[in-house]
Amino acid sequence: MVIRPTDKKNYLISGFFVVLLSILAMTSVFFISGENSIFTTKIELNTVVTNAENLKEGASVQLKGVQVGKVSGIEFLNVNQLRVSLSIDEKYKNWIREDSYVALKTQGVLGDMFIEILGGTNESKVIENGEELSVQEGPSIDKFIGQGEDILIVASRVLGRLDDILAAVEDKKISMILDNLESSSRSTKTVMSSLEKQDISKTFKNLNLASIGLQNSLGNIEKLTGRIEKGPGTLHSLIYDRSVHDDLKSILGGAKRNEILQFFIRKSIKSSEQH
Repeated sequence: MVIRPTDKKNYLISGFFVVLLSILAMTSVFFISGENSIFTTKIELNTVVTNAENLKEGASVQLKGVQVGKVSGIEFLNVNQLRVSLSIDEKYKNWIREDSYVALKTQGVLGDMFIEILGGTNESKVIENGEELSVQEGPSIDKFIGQGEDILIVASRVLGRLDDILAAVEDKKISMILDNLESSSRSTKTVMSSLEKQDISKTFKNLNLASIGLQNSLGNIEKLTGRIEKGPGTLHSLIYDRSVHDDLKSILGGAKRNEILQFFIRKSIKSSEQH
């Protein structure tokens, strides 16, 4: 087969473009594989949730904020449980422990759902391929909305009951209630004013007189004790004169030993009582 010069030129041009396209394709594959880790070794982990919360296959899996894999599958186990499969880069396996757990989170307020692996301690064993991680299902926006609806329902019921109460009070004439309160206030004011003008003034006057009488009594007692202390007198002698005390003691002591003296003392006491 004879190749014409023009065909040879076209073949060369076509071959050049094929080589160029091949280089571009290989370059694209290289960058894609570097970003998505297509050619890296993976391990498969699982977790079981009661609600996927709009989680999708291909969603990001993060390890304490670092992307380490993707969600590779979501399937139902039963009516209340779903199994979520996680494809994790093997190079991050040593940082995922058996006591680690996963949480479903949202990127921002209304962003896509993703799974974050949290927890784990150095004392726990490294997780192995195919093992299951526990899940910590936190509050979601739907739950907050549901709680908000419940609160609104309760608030509506309370406002309805309050409206019924106010309507009942209105039927009983609020003006009458206010009049009764006003009359009670006036009566209380009258009682207090009368107490201020009469009883309170008398009470303070009596307290003042009692205070003056107490002061006078204290003054008399002070004078009496002063006179006893200065002497002369029987009380002064009995308190301050030691000899009188000794004489009295000796007389009384002798009286105990002398029956005749005791007899005369008793007779004198009886005669003084008769008189």
